[in-house]
Amino acid sequence: MKIATIVGSATHVKYTARVFGRYESETPPAPSDYSFGSFVSIEADGRRRGVAVVADSAVVNPAYAEFGPRLSDANQLREFSPDVLDERGTEISLVAVGTLETGGTAEQGIPPLAFQAGAGVRKLEIEEIASFHLLESGLKLAYFGVLIEHCGALGTSLVERIAANLAESLDLEEDEVARLDVLRRSVRWQRTVGKSNL
Repeated sequence: MKIATIVGSATHVKYTARVFGRYESETPPAPSDYSFGSFVSIEADGRRRGVAVVADSAVVNPAYAEFGPRLSDANQLREFSPDVLDERGTEISLVAVGTLETGGTAEQGIPPLAFQAGAGVRKLEIEEIASFHLLESGLKLAYFGVLIEHCGALGTSLVERIAANLAESLDLEEDEVARLDVLRRSVRWQRTVGKSNL
């Protein structure tokens, strides 16, 4: 299900997407569809698409600063002035962490593709998340360094969230679940110690 469209980028791996609102989609996405740490795909070319993680979100409301009188409310504007856009919405920050090919082949790390403005963003299904992470050699998390490097203060929280989500949602071996648990505790410890003055 498409949930957003790319509206800009800050770097080769950091993109901003605008989530579809109630006037842009018959079934607008729920907040859980673009929650912190969710996996999404970005349209690229016919044979592959980008895989990205929702790393942050922001509410956009330009009307908040308009203090002048309003002659019509939002419902009346839709009826009498359908060309007036509802500029309120949600923007999500995405960090590209790899690619998925049509056949299911996954590549983790900084993708070689540059995604274009207007490219569709779709929530990844659990089977696609499994294809991206469970390779022949087992669970692979080669993109975690990209998240730590490009997400600033939220990087460690993001890695911790993803590790917890993967442990709950994927069919993993016991040793892989244990690896994720060690990773989660290690990241939590680093975040705690990093903030202390000791």
